Amino acid sequence: MRRLLLLVLLAVVAGCSLGDDAGPLRADALPGLVLLPSDLPPDYVRFDQGDQGKADSSPREIVDPVRFGRLGGWKARYRLPSGSKAAGPAVIDSRADVFEAEDGAAEDLEQLREGLKTGFGGGVETLRSPELGDDSVAATLEQGSGRFATRFYFFAWRHANATAFLTVNGQGSALKAADARRLAGIQAARIAAAIEKNS
Repeated sequence: MRRLLLLVLLAVVAGCSLGDDAGPLRADALPGLVLLPSDLPPDYVRFDQGDQGKADSSPREIVDPVRFGRLGGWKARYRLPSGSKAAGPAVIDSRADVFEAEDGAAEDLEQLREGLKTGFGGGVETLRSPELGDDSVAATLEQGSGRFATRFYFFAWRHANATAFLTVNGQGSALKAADARRLAGIQAARIAAAIEKNS
C-alpha cells in the first residue's frame, strides 16, 4: 500500500513538472495577440488576416511551421487607402506565434534576431532595445532615396511562450520611430493581458 502511494505521489510530481514547462498561452489565443482594427485610427483598412503561411516567413531564412514546438501563428495586415490624409505608417504587419514552452519562444526570437541581421539584402540598422516583453530587438531600414524613400521599422519580442513580430513602413519623412514604437507597445500589452488572464 505504501509503495502504491509513493508511486502515485511520484506521478503527481512528474505531472506538475511537465506542466511547469508548458506556456500560459495556447494556439486559440492567437487572434487576440496581434493588432486589431480597434487599436488603429479608423482610416486603416485590414487587408489580410489569419493563419500564417509560407509567404509570411520573412525575415527568417528557414521556414518550419513546427519549429521549436510551435503551436501556430497569426497575422493581421493594415494599410492606409490611397489618398488618405492620415499621418503614420502606410502599411502595418502584425504577427504572433505561440510555442509549447518558453524555451521554444526564446529560440524563435533568436532566429528572428539573426534574420534581421542577414535579411532584406543588408542595410538593416539595429536600434536600442524597445524593452517589450521578456526580451526584444528593434531595427530599421531605409529603401530608395529622396522623396521615394521608404522607411521600415521592425520590432520582435518574446513574452512567456509567445513571440511577436511587427513591421511598419511608410514614407521616410512621414514615419516617425515613436509612431512605430507606440504600435509595438499596444500589441505587447495585448499579449501581456492574455498571459495574465491565462496564468
